[in-house]
Amino acid sequence: MTSGSLKRLSQDLYNKYLRYLESVDFSYDLTTKQANALVTIINNELYPSVDLNFTDGAKNRVEFNITILKNNRTVNNALQKSIYYRNAIINVNKPILNRGKSLIEQIDNILENE
Repeated sequence: MTSGSLKRLSQDLYNKYLRYLESVDFSYDLTTKQANALVTIINNELYPSVDLNFTDGAKNRVEFNITILKNNRTVNNALQKSIYYRNAIINVNKPILNRGKSLIEQIDNILENE
């Protein structure tokens, strides 16, 4: 990009590149919103069910009873939401990653043939 290589791209490929950048921006915004939602889930739905310890190095940082957590609907729902949100982000980003790889290949072909 810094060498002016983009000027050598066809208009169609350049437009694909710009649309790719827009999709990366969209994905970043969406990922940030999802991360904030996950933090809220952790703070409001998971942390109340465990004992946190970040000050006493002699104790575990998180203490919990797995049997109680397994039967806690709030915890289970929070984990399900977390999995759902993470899968949604993966599903949004996979096609963007593939488009990026395709663009790189197309641009590399142009630069190699010059």
